[in-house]
Amino acid sequence: MFVDVSLNQFVNGGFTSLGTVGQPARLGTLAFDFYAGPVWRFDDGNELWVDVASGNFSSLDNEALLAGGNPLAIEAAPGIWEIVQFGTAALQSPGRWKLTHLLRGQFGTESSIANPAPTGARLTVLANPLVNHLTGSV
Repeated sequence: MFVDVSLNQFVNGGFTSLGTVGQPARLGTLAFDFYAGPVWRFDDGNELWVDVASGNFSSLDNEALLAGGNPLAIEAAPGIWEIVQFGTAALQSPGRWKLTHLLRGQFGTESSIANPAPTGARLTVLANPLVNHLTGSV
């Protein structure tokens, strides 16, 4: 499945379109409620449990994580998405992963952190081309 993600920037009291990025979508859901956590530092108190139909996750060191690695978009509430990054991935059972060592509210989504994002909430794995567009990397 392919999805188009629209990127907007809030400027002078309104949103300006930065464009649309089309990419293959890797979708999943939250296996359990995902509670609010700190921003601008590592959240080592929460665990993010996700169910995905296919694919694997990989753990990253802090340098790769801080460079934008392992981003997910979680629908915290209808139409409100938080971007979370994870440093540690552990397969728990087929298709169920426990993700820890989290960075919350990334790429300007800190106001989207829910308490909690409910079990069954949708998520999508963000691919590097989208992260590069968000961060201005090449």
